[in-house]
Amino acid sequence: GSPTGAVVYNHVAFPARYQGSLFLADWSEGRIMAVHTKRSGSGYIANSEVFLEGSPLNVTDLEVAPDGDLYFITGGRKTSGGLYQVHWKGEVDKAVLDLGEGISAAIRQPQLHSAWARQSIAQVQTKLGDRWGTSLISVASSPANPAHYRTRALDLMQWFGPLPKEKLLVELAEAKNEEVRAKAAYLMGLTPSAETKSALVQLLQDNDGYVRRRACEALLRGGQTPAYKDLEPLLASQDRSEAWAARRLLERMPPHEWQEQVLASDDHSLLVRGSLALM
Repeated sequence: GSPTGAVVYNHVAFPARYQGSLFLADWSEGRIMAVHTKRSGSGYIANSEVFLEGSPLNVTDLEVAPDGDLYFITGGRKTSGGLYQVHWKGEVDKAVLDLGEGISAAIRQPQLHSAWARQSIAQVQTKLGDRWGTSLISVASSPANPAHYRTRALDLMQWFGPLPKEKLLVELAEAKNEEVRAKAAYLMGLTPSAETKSALVQLLQDNDGYVRRRACEALLRGGQTPAYKDLEPLLASQDRSEAWAARRLLERMPPHEWQEQVLASDDHSLLVRGSLALM
């Protein structure tokens, strides 16, 4: 219910089944859980397994090291403390561990959210100099690149610069891959403008629920609102995450623009969610 530590394993040194997993420190039960997530509609479903346990094993926090090993510490409430290392003895393909040169080293950098990873990326940025920005734009723009490379390029532009231009984000909002469209929607919520609003309203009609949810959240974050007719199908959605995001956006819209339509609706879901927004 309340893990004492958590980290996503975004490395390649462990077997593939654990790559992308969320490791949770369960202090009270003396174990580390591995949670595996999977996209489902506009949200996720998950299942978990016991990754490691002991008697006792009062895990207080955990982190992934640059070499891909998992480190965790124990202790608290007058229990003995210690530092432990989890290492997989299997063979890791050297080609997977080779991050490459230039912008590739930044795009393929493991554990993006760690301090040591960002330090490595900053060093790549320094080496590339003026080529850094143009290289990231090239990676993000090319449909030939894997989707996770393109979204990683956008992440690096957000955190290290240069910030992606409106024109690029609007173009990516029409990409064939839904992950790229969702990332573009997220970033447009950070740079609200007439152009990005128009693109986000268009994404409310996307064929992927995750993209529609991201578009709702981006409009909300940017303080922008669509016309009620563009939001109505999402309010009636059977996807709870999508409908919740739509309701949050509806709450920011002037009631006189939608109150009458909501209260006159024959759709039970739409009536309930619209009434909640009205309250």
